[in-house]
Amino acid sequence: MKLTNTWKHIAVGIICGIIVSAIRFLILLIPNTNFEIGWFTVFSFALGCCFWEYWQYVAFGSKRYYWQMRGLDTIADFIAGNGSFMLVLWAFGAI
Repeated sequence: MKLTNTWKHIAVGIICGIIVSAIRFLILLIPNTNFEIGWFTVFSFALGCCFWEYWQYVAFGSKRYYWQMRGLDTIADFIAGNGSFMLVLWAFGAI
């Protein structure tokens, strides 16, 4: 078994983290504004990753032994995507 698209998950996590951080920064430029959206976006991104992995499961054919064949890849993709997203948000002070 090999990890197939973990780099895609990392790239999407970083790009989405930068976009969310930029939106937060722009909104915080408004005087007297307190805008905290970090943990909501972390939950939303994790939910999106679950849907993405489910789509891959369905596209793979929903085989009987999917978790034995692709389980490690699925877990690694989920951790890589969410980890990179959270790391970017943390670096920019959103969480």
